[in-house]
Amino acid sequence: MPYEIFTSYSRQAPGICRDVLRILEEQLGYAGAVFVDTEAIPGGSEWAAQIWSTLREVQYILLLATSEAVDNPDFIRKEIAAAREQKPRPDIIPIEFDRDAAKTLLGEGTIQHIKAGRNGDACRDPIDLERRLRLALTQRTKNRHRRDAREWVDGNLPSPSFWESFFPHTGSIAIVAPAGRGKFSDRSPPPTAPAPQSQDVAHGAQAGNGRRRLRRAAAEP
Repeated sequence: MPYEIFTSYSRQAPGICRDVLRILEEQLGYAGAVFVDTEAIPGGSEWAAQIWSTLREVQYILLLATSEAVDNPDFIRKEIAAAREQKPRPDIIPIEFDRDAAKTLLGEGTIQHIKAGRNGDACRDPIDLERRLRLALTQRTKNRHRRDAREWVDGNLPSPSFWESFFPHTGSIAIVAPAGRGKFSDRSPPPTAPAPQSQDVAHGAQAGNGRRRLRRAAAEP
């Protein structure tokens, strides 16, 4: 199964990493889809090659911004730099456990971070962190669905210019969801919107556990 989330962290804060991994796998449905080097790389493997390979396939980089990471930032910065060179580029989601750690590691402060507290080497409030992570991942999943919908329309419908003018008024009416865990988006045109007479409308998509499904609804004549 391809990884969806790459965790960039300091090995000097393993407890915080374990807490975040537990939230992702047990509460948010990403079991088996989160890459943590100490968990995912088997003994005898070339770990650097495995890391760079995984960075090419994931959708999200979860940066655990701690003081330990700031003290030894070199490899984390290499991971972030490698991720930014990918096409399409994975989304970077910083979780800041220590003041200004995210800005220091990223080299800029334009990416909104998730604020999280810590008690030593543990998350202070796992429930709040779960809520914030869920919100961040849901929003980014919706954005990816919208982008994939536009790409699907451009590549599959005979009159993409019609659909491009249709989107601004109705939102995404063709949604293609990459494989995930129960992520779903369904946005149908409002009743007052004109329906095309000769083409099917792809109006919803649901994906889960590696499957891709696309529901079609024929337009009324």
